[in-house]
Amino acid sequence: NIDYFLLLTDRLLLSSLRLDDMQLMNATLNVYRRVFSSILEQEQEPSSLLAHQGVKDVVLYLQEKMETLQKHLSHASHHRERLLSSLNRIQVDDPVVQRKALAEVLQVYQAVSVVNSRSH
Repeated sequence: NIDYFLLLTDRLLLSSLRLDDMQLMNATLNVYRRVFSSILEQEQEPSSLLAHQGVKDVVLYLQEKMETLQKHLSHASHHRERLLSSLNRIQVDDPVVQRKALAEVLQVYQAVSVVNSRSH
């Protein structure tokens, strides 16, 4: 019933990627997937990179890896959204929650400080 600050904050901090970092990585992976798709579509052209032996297999393999990474990023993003939603549902007027927050604030502050110092 009560979502505890420390547990949720720990989970959020464990995935130290910020949402904008995840979006940038996802956009970068999209560019690579489009490049690979373009290479594969040009298979019949004489100047195609696929004219070189083994390139098609490598491109297909890399394209599959990019898709797998994007699925993982998407899953991590959804997980983060659920955690943020849980934090927003915390009943801040509840005396039990207030006591728990006071008991955990130092640990949470220290954890956030560590993550913040790593990002600079």
